[in-house]
Amino acid sequence: MSIRNLDADLAAIKLNELFHLHRYDDCVLFLNRLNHLTIKQVVGQISIEMYLSRLPYTIEIFEAIYAKVFIMDPDNFPTRTLKPERLIDKMVAYFSLLSDQTKLEPIDGAKLLDSFENCIRIVSYVQPNLYSRLLYFKYAIDKSLMKLEKDFAMFRHLNMDNNDYAQA
Repeated sequence: MSIRNLDADLAAIKLNELFHLHRYDDCVLFLNRLNHLTIKQVVGQISIEMYLSRLPYTIEIFEAIYAKVFIMDPDNFPTRTLKPERLIDKMVAYFSLLSDQTKLEPIDGAKLLDSFENCIRIVSYVQPNLYSRLLYFKYAIDKSLMKLEKDFAMFRHLNMDNNDYAQA
């Protein structure tokens, strides 16, 4: 029996084994070897929440799953099972925590961004309303940041004027 025709139960067990050993690259390689039908069955047997809990380290696993399922049947993408809104929420939360002072476990940033971008492309096709909502949130955040920067600049200017007045 080749890996392409592996039973879905065995495939799910093997995938979970690799996941629990934190061998995420091996999970991706394993998923890429499976046929589309097996992937569809495996998706119903694994705990997506468990894989979501290890984001961003598992983003390439999601990319592999999303791509295989999407290629097979883009109009019947299992959004309820694969939870793309949770994936996006967790990745956005991760990116919001990044700063120069934060020292998180090392991640290949270029690979992470490529994988996330590919997931976003698939989500934008299968859930265009979610993608539109993300664009609206980005617009609202950008607008809020602009206002905060303007208010901060005005506050600094007023604070400097008060210091000059107090010294006189």
